[in-house]
Amino acid sequence: MNIEPGTPLIVIINMDSTEEKIHAVESTLHQINGKTMIIGQTDPHLPVSMLNREVMVTFLSTERNRTARYGFRAVIKEFIDHYRAGTADRIEAISMVQSTEALIHNIRMLYRARPTGRSGLRMTMEGHEVNIIDISLGGAKVGRYAPLTLLAGTVVNLSLDVDGKEYPLKAKIITTSADTDTARGSFASAQFLNVGKTLENVLSRKIQDIERETRHLD
Repeated sequence: MNIEPGTPLIVIINMDSTEEKIHAVESTLHQINGKTMIIGQTDPHLPVSMLNREVMVTFLSTERNRTARYGFRAVIKEFIDHYRAGTADRIEAISMVQSTEALIHNIRMLYRARPTGRSGLRMTMEGHEVNIIDISLGGAKVGRYAPLTLLAGTVVNLSLDVDGKEYPLKAKIITTSADTDTARGSFASAQFLNVGKTLENVLSRKIQDIERETRHLD
């Protein structure tokens, strides 16, 4: 998927997985050379503390009379104080390097999807199977039907099974219906701590599948 200078961008900085919110800013692509690109300083501005941080860059592209939003990961490499954008005056800019391929990207994927029994997702938490109530790239809400004490603020070991392949994860328990309750039917919200790029891509596609599945059921 090619992206041309002058393309408007939405740069997603991070996500609050507990409140289902994202932090996104706007920019424009000015120059691209292979995987390296220069974009205008965003609105609102990104701080220098974002140097070497990874962000999600998204853009709209039209093919065969169909417009879709694409997204890829990129690492911020340099903040440029005086960049000459064509014949215009010098502007503030940001240099970044693309780190993943561009895939169709639905910003709603950052919000929670509700899998069904046919969605191909299973999860265990500290060795106990739990029911996935909803899931996003940043975390999940689960119901637990086996005795399992979960305390808010603790880190637990998860195993997320996607279509028969297991991915080990660590997660922080954010909220729980009863921190000291070991009874059946309790609920907890967990924030994923170490989603790597492989699982992120797999889970992104799975969330898209769940969205299509949900639309079909509706």
